[in-house]
Amino acid sequence: MTSIAKLGWCVGLALVCSCQGGSAGKGNAAASSSAPARSAATSAASASSAPSAPSIAPGKVSVPWPPDAELSRVARGCNAFGLSLWAEASQPVSENLVLSPLALFSALSLLRVGAAANTELELKQALHYEGPAESAFLGATRAATSASDEISLRLVARLFGEQSHAFKSSYVALSDSLGAPLSLLDIKHAPEAVREQINQFVSQQTQAKIPDLLPAGSIAADTRLVLGNALTFSARWAEPFDPARTDTRSFYVSAHSSRDSKTLHRQGQFAFANVKGVKLLELPYAGAQYSMILVLPKQGEPVASLERQLKDGGVEAWLRQLGPSTVEVSIPKFQLETPRSLALGRSLAALGIKSAFDAAAANFEPMNASTSAEDRLSVAEVFQRSVVTLDESGTQAAAATGVVMQAAGAALPGEKPQEFRADRPFLFFITDKAHGALLFLGRVVDPSGS
Repeated sequence: MTSIAKLGWCVGLALVCSCQGGSAGKGNAAASSSAPARSAATSAASASSAPSAPSIAPGKVSVPWPPDAELSRVARGCNAFGLSLWAEASQPVSENLVLSPLALFSALSLLRVGAAANTELELKQALHYEGPAESAFLGATRAATSASDEISLRLVARLFGEQSHAFKSSYVALSDSLGAPLSLLDIKHAPEAVREQINQFVSQQTQAKIPDLLPAGSIAADTRLVLGNALTFSARWAEPFDPARTDTRSFYVSAHSSRDSKTLHRQGQFAFANVKGVKLLELPYAGAQYSMILVLPKQGEPVASLERQLKDGGVEAWLRQLGPSTVEVSIPKFQLETPRSLALGRSLAALGIKSAFDAAAANFEPMNASTSAEDRLSVAEVFQRSVVTLDESGTQAAAATGVVMQAAGAALPGEKPQEFRADRPFLFFITDKAHGALLFLGRVVDPSGS
């Protein structure tokens, strides 16, 4: 992340694959495309430095970037997947929560590149994208790439493999060409050191915002591959909030309990909607490529009432109602951090990704050069951890609407401003406006993070 905003969004994700047995694979294939990929320079994992070498580079594979029309299809798949996952992973509703559908979509697309048969089919169906897995991964990468004086958005992906395991050179070459190189480490003999090393890599990519993505015990001697990525995003508001107007207001975490919260205030022209008491507000970021959409439940109704509508097209219906209005805005400053990494395996299985987690049924033949039953790969767990901050200068942004924000200004003569006062739990969404990909979605129940 750059220094263009005080703080920004950070997401760390790790997908951990294990083998059925504990022995190292020996590799057994006649064709060069399926020969095991090795590295003579492999060294043991060290907790003192982030893994950067050795990386296998057996030769580049030409993978074209998907056209813009395909990027929109990737975005629709990402969004459908993300909203379905939220419905499975968002309990309990009494807690703050942040997820990055884009980061998860990217990691699972990379996993899909190395999957076959029913395992690949389940991934394709759960991700709601019928196109090639390579296009899905590159589409997510492109959606998560932006750099300017006011916006920084970057997605970094890496593979970390057991040095004695035989990975197919064709998969290694393809993943390297996709921008996710493989580093070989001594996981078998030093799993804890490797866990710390991967955590340090994520920490470096997120400027220490996420220092411990992988919890203790998540990497074991039978771990053969970790797919990791880090998504960072920092952006300024198109028009910053005036710090002189920030004051302390009550935020009602429940019907009978409140917290003091630093609250930002501003009046201006925004995209706004009031849909049967549900209020929506779009806050633009500099450059108009990204924006944050906040969704406030009807007065007296819990935020859970909004979440029940997410999976069934509620978001699109809400966003179609957005239109320019003069709005008096009051929103809390917040810094949300998931207290621990979210283990998402059960939620993903509920979406239909089942065989990938089953040692007897998983099929990752395109990445696995070993034919030994003991070296059969399966997914052990998927972890994600996020940190997000909102203040006067900026934060992260998203919008799934084509409404162009007008510059902030005073109310028109005789016009009574609409009111958007986020003094109770609410939802937010962050997407890129070019293709509509859902970068982040979250729930603010307590802006103090207590």
